[in-house]
Amino acid sequence: MDEFSRIFAALADATRRNMVERLVKNDATVGELAEPYEISLQAVSRHLKVLQEAGLIRRPGGCHRSPVRLEEDALGPAARWIQEFYSSRLRFKDDDIAGNLTGVANPEKLIAVREKEALTALETALETALETVFGRAASLPEKAL
Repeated sequence: MDEFSRIFAALADATRRNMVERLVKNDATVGELAEPYEISLQAVSRHLKVLQEAGLIRRPGGCHRSPVRLEEDALGPAARWIQEFYSSRLRFKDDDIAGNLTGVANPEKLIAVREKEALTALETALETALETVFGRAASLPEKAL
């Protein structure tokens, strides 16, 4: 499984996403992370193992009393991949739209406006997602979109 697949698979589970959100605020022990859930420490440890294998957290001591820490830069490559994927998808859609704009007065302008709106919406969504995960305004690469 590649890096992005591990990250997306790890974050596909609501419990793990919640743990990541909580780790944004503070490091926490396995016991502290387990508190809101009605699951065993062993189940929490399995969730943490998935997050650790995805590179999203680190457990310096490795035991239940050691703090679990969020790897703050871990989501950057995945966020860039989403941006690149979405941008390339927009280019394909633009080609498709351009082929279906017969009779539109200014098709290039319409395509440019739609693309700008879509990119602005994507950038806002990514910044919100990264801010939610990391608890601070995320800086997206200038030329990513």
